[in-house]
Amino acid sequence: MSLNSILERKASNDVSLLAAQRWKLWLAFVAVLTAGALMWFDAWFSSALRVQRYAPTLIGTGLGLLALVAACCAVRCPRCGKRLVWYALSKPAHSWVEWLLAETTCPKCGYSSSKAESRSSARE
Repeated sequence: MSLNSILERKASNDVSLLAAQRWKLWLAFVAVLTAGALMWFDAWFSSALRVQRYAPTLIGTGLGLLALVAACCAVRCPRCGKRLVWYALSKPAHSWVEWLLAETTCPKCGYSSSKAESRSSARE
């Protein structure tokens, strides 16, 4: 399954395990991009902010690590609380993003977001 097919499926009908928590991933992504910009353009930031040359690099490193730890701790299974980003990062390097975006059931408890969604629509 390619990343493009996963993203197309998500656009049409999002039943992934992360559907309700996707904002946490976007927030972590923006924080990592900001951290990268601080580290890459450290000379510009240090002169613009009138701080020591190493300060933007240290701040960017801290922000990037904080974003990674926060994403690993915050994105969890709604039923059992399994840390899904941490579990995905333990996968082989080439497949963790695909697993994270495509997974519909929790690997620990078997919770399925599609079953929960069908139950809530049946109640209405």
